[in-house]
Amino acid sequence: MRHLKEVLTFILVTNLILVQPPLTDVNITRSFHIALENATYISQAIYLEKYLSLYDVFWVYAATTINISGIVIPSGTTAIVITLINNGSAPIENIEIFLDLSYIGEVNETTKRYNDKVDPNHSVSFAFEIEPFDNISISEYDAIMQVFYYVEDTQIYDEVLVPIAVTGYPELKIHSSALYFSSEGDYNLTVEIENIGTGPARKTIVHTLGYPPYVTVLGDDWSEIGIIPAGTKKKVTFTLHIIESGVSAIPIFVNTTFMDQRTTDFYSVAETIPVIYNETPRLSMISSVYVPTKLFPGDKNVQINVVINNPTMKIIRDIIAELILPNDIKPSYAGSSRVSLGSLPPGYTVTLTYYLDIEENAKPRSTNLELLVIFDGGENRFNIPIIIERKGSFSIESISPSILELGKRGITLQIGIINNGSVNVDNVYLELMASGILKGELVSYVGKLESGESKTVSFSVDVSSDAPIGNITLDLKISWIQEGRFLTSTYGIKIAIRKTEYTTNIIDITIITAIIGLTVILVWPLVKNFREIFAKRGGA
Repeated sequence: MRHLKEVLTFILVTNLILVQPPLTDVNITRSFHIALENATYISQAIYLEKYLSLYDVFWVYAATTINISGIVIPSGTTAIVITLINNGSAPIENIEIFLDLSYIGEVNETTKRYNDKVDPNHSVSFAFEIEPFDNISISEYDAIMQVFYYVEDTQIYDEVLVPIAVTGYPELKIHSSALYFSSEGDYNLTVEIENIGTGPARKTIVHTLGYPPYVTVLGDDWSEIGIIPAGTKKKVTFTLHIIESGVSAIPIFVNTTFMDQRTTDFYSVAETIPVIYNETPRLSMISSVYVPTKLFPGDKNVQINVVINNPTMKIIRDIIAELILPNDIKPSYAGSSRVSLGSLPPGYTVTLTYYLDIEENAKPRSTNLELLVIFDGGENRFNIPIIIERKGSFSIESISPSILELGKRGITLQIGIINNGSVNVDNVYLELMASGILKGELVSYVGKLESGESKTVSFSVDVSSDAPIGNITLDLKISWIQEGRFLTSTYGIKIAIRKTEYTTNIIDITIITAIIGLTVILVWPLVKNFREIFAKRGGA
């Protein structure tokens, strides 16, 4: 019997090889199985073009009954969906797959079948219901899936690696060197996408943006590279047409979007790749930002970060980068507008940090700060764009009373202000900075103050008995909210301190009392003598 099976195997294998159709792009080795009664035999290897391949893998957590490509997944079920695509030039049919997922969970099935036809560039999906183990800790499970299918009456067998995320997650990184060109022409830009995470990425798409008219992408500007297992890389190449632009470097943008097998969210990473003309020493500016993101006159210690890069293949030495400032913007401290870098190796990037003060009288405008970078063999100039916003502006319209009595308590001091700026402001507060002179309620809430609107604010104050006599200037601090920023301005108000009438009256009364007392002392003896003389005359 065994001998008969071997003879039949030889005959069938020979017939299959004889009847297999002519195929092109023959570079993939496959094996196929021939089933004879209870025994399965592997035939000799034959060469076929690439037909069925893995297209997608993802988890489904069905809160309700759902249908995916005709596959019904019941409510409360967890499933792994595997999608295969026909990349060949002929239809395939009678697909049978075997996948063992018992390493990561409890499964009821290991074999799935699809008996219909799958045309070229069409896909088919299979769902395996699974109950994942609670204590599994592996980040990615690389399962081997066995696949059987027919192409024009020829049965094909293949083994496909199926990466499945368990506890891991994908994290992609874009690798690409700067692209150098010496003259106008077509150049290939190769980008490598590496999965540095612990789980597979799916639905990975790489997209590049040119810089017309200097850098134009020829053909497709995007490429779908599908699944990237953890710890692996995939490359994609774009063809660029480049012309001279008159600048040393042009940044082009490469963006990669991808998905995790366990979510429906898309994630993305991006990288800027410099396109560099020749090899003369030069630096390129990658980006610039400033904090706070809204700038107003009077801002102090504004932080400006500038990222520069050495896109050449040479070490650039003796680098000094200085901001050339207008008259109304000053360094926050000595040296805060100048950075000495030393040397910058090829391909390296560095962040320059500056601290600036904007004068209170600075005009609102959109302007550029010039960054002058000097190095051995040349220099570069870059524009750092900033916007100085319009700031709320106020005037003191009235002060009542303007003369305060020394030592007097419970004075109602009224101050009138007007918003003479062109913007509305909110949450306005007034605070008298009069420590040692005035006491009491020195802070008052104004609220919203629209452009051109006036308001009078009252303060209940006591004048200190130690306050200086004469004309003095007090600081009035106005604070408010504008564009999400807490802003303040300080204005001077003039008042006079005089001695109180109450103090003068006490002195006068004291003097009068003293005079009366002295008079009584001097006059009383005379009055007494007069009374005695008058009494004697009356008696006579």
